[in-house]
Amino acid sequence: MGQHLFFEKIAFTKADRNRYVDEQLIWQFIASASNQDMDFSGASLNKFISGLDEVPAHVADLIEQKIDYMDAAFRNWDQAKRKMLKKVHVGSLFQVVDHAIEQGWTEERFGEWVESFLIDHIPWIVRMANSVRRVQQASSLYLKGLIT
Repeated sequence: MGQHLFFEKIAFTKADRNRYVDEQLIWQFIASASNQDMDFSGASLNKFISGLDEVPAHVADLIEQKIDYMDAAFRNWDQAKRKMLKKVHVGSLFQVVDHAIEQGWTEERFGEWVESFLIDHIPWIVRMANSVRRVQQASSLYLKGLIT
């Protein structure tokens, strides 16, 4: 999963890669696809990981489908747009993909919507939230409310 081309579209810093933030995102995806009701702090994620024997095949398949959907949504984004796609947004977007698919959105429409969201709404959410976890939670709730 971590070798998917989608991860090249995320604006990871060198420090992010050194701290394995890309791998943390995959664990967040696994927890989300496993319907775990948890925050994605390091402690919660470590607890989830330590209790997991293996990733069920249906969970791995679901994650792959959602990553493919997001990859297609951002396929035509240039470097400037990709810089907007930060690690803090990706976990929330992963959770919202289900809702977009349920609404019948194409990958292209989802990509356009994400672009608008990142430009118009993220600065407001960041001002309202004072932590990465709160940004993810607020973004996820806000995104679900917008995709109807």
